[in-house]
Amino acid sequence: MDPDECLKMCQALARHIIEEADAGLPIADDKAERLAEQFLNLNEWISKGGFLPAVWNVTWNRVEL
Repeated sequence: MDPDECLKMCQALARHIIEEADAGLPIADDKAERLAEQFLNLNEWISKGGFLPAVWNVTWNRVEL
């Protein structure tokens, strides 16, 4: 599983669904189904200890007060 590729696919599918909805077009069931499957795959991956997609893996710098 490549969480970075999975996230990119989820984002692309979500954009397509929103664009179609905004244009008043019917939402393709296959796109919604693929988005749901990819999201659940990513969730399962992370839940089982897999690493986060790179863009989600933010390191916060702690500031001591």
